[in-house]
Amino acid sequence: FEILKMDAEISKMESLYLDANQYLNVVLSAAGAKQFKWAELYITELKHKISADKREDVFKYANAILLYEQKKYRDALDFLSTITPTFWQSQSYIKDLTIKIYFELGLYEEVEYQIDSYKHYIRKAVNIPKYMRERNELFIRFLQRIIRLRNNPDEAEIKILEKKIMDSKTADKKWLLSKLK
Repeated sequence: FEILKMDAEISKMESLYLDANQYLNVVLSAAGAKQFKWAELYITELKHKISADKREDVFKYANAILLYEQKKYRDALDFLSTITPTFWQSQSYIKDLTIKIYFELGLYEEVEYQIDSYKHYIRKAVNIPKYMRERNELFIRFLQRIIRLRNNPDEAEIKILEKKIMDSKTADKKWLLSKLK
């Protein structure tokens, strides 16, 4: 995180524009490191450096990430609900985080509904790169298995699934593994 923090400070001074993914990676790292105040300042101070066509989506999503990491799940959902996706990544980001929030809230029926919606989106969207499509499909499959195991725990099956997740190229690997515990 400290390296990203230094890079962010340089970006404040030097960069005319900031790549949306770079901006979000810094927010994710800061929030993951529980540096909430710093992340909040970063989000607001560098918002103007995101390209105008993605700025509002990325800003709202960054705030939703921060709230999610602070376990303010309902507030994070409120932010997510205000985003009108303007690029394919924002749609995937929203769906992914929404699913994780509903899972954290224990709303497994809603998780299943969101997963179904996500599957349809992945299947129909032509602009998602193949590697992202595969990562997201793996995430969905693994999460469905985790939900089934929560309802019917089986230690041997949990160990097998843990190994499969670790060996895969799924999205949100660390999060999935934490839900097996």
